[in-house]
Amino acid sequence: SAIGKRTTNRKSFDNLPLKPHEISVLKRTAGDFNNPQFFLVEGKQQKLILARASSVNEIVMLGHKRMHELFFEEIVWTKDEEMQKQSGLYLPTMELKPAQQKLFRLLRNWSLMKVVSAVGFPKIIARNNAKKYAQCAAMGAIVVENTDLSFIKAGQMLERTWLTAINLGLQLHLITGILFLNQNIEGGRSDLFSSKQAKLIKDAYHQIAD
Repeated sequence: SAIGKRTTNRKSFDNLPLKPHEISVLKRTAGDFNNPQFFLVEGKQQKLILARASSVNEIVMLGHKRMHELFFEEIVWTKDEEMQKQSGLYLPTMELKPAQQKLFRLLRNWSLMKVVSAVGFPKIIARNNAKKYAQCAAMGAIVVENTDLSFIKAGQMLERTWLTAINLGLQLHLITGILFLNQNIEGGRSDLFSSKQAKLIKDAYHQIAD
């Protein structure tokens, strides 16, 4: 029954602690897997550190031409387009205010994005997103070895804990950008990024890992 209810949710979360039985059920569900490890972070300062590190993804993505293109290619702008495609990132689900939605439409132009990037606009977006990320009961992480089989098990753990969270009446939003960007660098593809972008990614990743 939880499968049909499962969504990513970008709305502001209630900043209330998880109940002991909710933590117990989530950890017990994740404990069915041997290789991946499941962690929950509830401390206010720890959540803020994780949120700020995760939001570095927006700084890199909006300042990187190819990633900017890929991101805006995924956006679905109208309800008719959403009904037709049945895929992509439907703009209203990003929970932007009307003025922000209008600005977003303008920023799909790379030339304009370069101009606003030069004055630090992506950092403003990242700061706002970090505040929203940190306003939650907890932030979780699945930690695995860097093997194909481990990634499959991590996906299984994610699906199981996600469905369990929905059954508990909780909401969840995935944040994976920095983790996979760093994997490109660790895999020898640092040439995909400028030296400044690569440093931002590595620093953010190590903050999350620590």
